[in-house]
Amino acid sequence: MRLMEARGLSKDWDGTPLFEAASVSIDEAGKIGIVGSNGSGRPGLLGIFAGRDQDFRGSLKR
Repeated sequence: MRLMEARGLSKDWDGTPLFEAASVSIDEAGKIGIVGSNGSGRPGLLGIFAGRDQDFRGSLKR
């Protein structure tokens, strides 16, 4: 069973793109890791996944 699917996610911070056109699907039995350098948008992506951040472009189905 699919828990979440994101397509074409894009997020800016003060006009600077953190990520563009990110797509991911997470299955119930799956495990994920989010890796990136400082300033790459990891907390922003997790905020979108958690539903705390609605300021993004793209689609998210939970």
